[in-house]
Amino acid sequence: MCNINNFEKNISKLRKLKNLSQKDLTVALGLSSSTISMYETNQHQPKIDGIEEIALYLPYQRMHY
Repeated sequence: MCNINNFEKNISKLRKLKNLSQKDLTVALGLSSSTISMYETNQHQPKIDGIEEIALYLPYQRMHY
């Protein structure tokens, strides 16, 4: 299960599992390219509605790392 404490790692892994670039994700979610980059480098965390939108776009099954 995605842990918000590792949100930056989880979003990056899920994005890569779907073979998406950061640009692909920004276009799909209507965000700026710097926003996804900041999420993935833990410089910024989205509000809950942003997390929900990302979760809908990057659905996952329980992953074992």
